[in-house]
Formats: sequence, structure tokens, C-alpha cells
Amino acid sequence: MGRVKATSNGEAKAAGNGASGKPPLINPLLTKPSKESGDQILTVPMLAEYLLCHPSTIYRLLKNKRIPGFRVGSDWRFRRSAIDQWLNKATIPAGR
Repeated sequence: MGRVKATSNGEAKAAGNGASGKPPLINPLLTKPSKESGDQILTVPMLAEYLLCHPSTIYRLLKNKRIPGFRVGSDWRFRRSAIDQWLNKATIPAGR
């Protein structure tokens, strides 16, 4: 990952060769899925980053059948839409 330099107007700018033409790095897990991209499939490390937890927590939830996922060979995969529904269902409404 490159260095970030502050500009005179307070915005962050990547340091180094400004003529690289590369777009800024954007975490796809933090953006809403678009209809063009279809349903995003996440791996255990990607899901752990999305949920801000340790991968071992994901494996514990899988062992207890408390999180929606499916296997591809010996690896686990998760549909982001199913995880979002699971989160909405598991969220406790705020009190007064």
C-alpha cells in the first residue's frame, strides 16, 4: 500500500507518481453491491473483515449452524445478501 500525502486543501492524495492513472483503492466489502455485479460471494477472511471479527468466530458460528454459508470443496463461502439478511434478523432493535 502506498503512502498518503495531505494536500493544501486538506484532502488525502497518494504520494509518489501522480501520473500512474490508477483509481483509488476502495474496499468492496464496505460498498453496497450493485445490480450489475450480482450477488457477491465472500470467503471466511473477507466475511471476518466485513463483520469486524476474527475468522475463528466465523468458524464457531458455522460449527453451531448459526450463520448461512455453503462449502466449495473444503472451503466455506457466503452470499453477501444472505449475510445481510442474517444480520438484519439478528439485530436487536434499539430501546427508548
